[in-house]
Amino acid sequence: FGVITVNDTTAPVANAGNDQTVIENNQVNFTGNLSTDANGIAGYKWDFNAADGVNFNTPDATGITAQTTYPQNGIFVVTLQVTDNAGLTSTDTQNVTVIDTEPTANFTTSVPTNEDQAISFNSTTTIRNDLIANYSWNFGDSSTIQFGTALTDLTHTYTLNGTYTVTLTVTDADGSVNSSSKTVNVGFVNDQPQINGTLPSITIAEEGNNITDLTSFESDEEDRTQDRIDLL
Repeated sequence: FGVITVNDTTAPVANAGNDQTVIENNQVNFTGNLSTDANGIAGYKWDFNAADGVNFNTPDATGITAQTTYPQNGIFVVTLQVTDNAGLTSTDTQNVTVIDTEPTANFTTSVPTNEDQAISFNSTTTIRNDLIANYSWNFGDSSTIQFGTALTDLTHTYTLNGTYTVTLTVTDADGSVNSSSKTVNVGFVNDQPQINGTLPSITIAEEGNNITDLTSFESDEEDRTQDRIDLL
């Protein structure tokens, strides 16, 4: 009797799992356990980003499960290739949507906060694995809004006392925006001119008598022509 050899010509069915939405820099987990083959699956290979090319000769990971993190936001195509015992292969893809983590704006101010005095403002903004592209400061008065990539610390002078709302708005490199507002109470400064030194003395004489109280000075009618005032 002859030997009949039955070759496996049915490729496995790869299953990369459902699409996922995650926050950037958080771990993403993958499993190929839903992949099937009549004679068993011999190997699993993973590529985590089809945009930079899929090459299963140098896969990003191997095994039925895999993990990765994405430091930047975007949509990434993950590809799973499974190989059965006959060497047949198939692939499946999964879309991973990575959401940007916005910065957390915050700042401190110096004291005291009085009019006509420079007040320091210092950003204490925090951000994970990204860069701040812009700082924007609104001091709540008629001054121009100041903005720039390096404006983490600056000073501002209020010319009038009062209550002002200061707002710091930060934008990261991915375009995410966050703001923080605080109330600044600017105190009044008594800047009226002060008289220094000694005022000149005033002597009022009536027939040789010194009178120091101008409001009480009165002269007799008959002596009025003899009155004189000496201003010294």
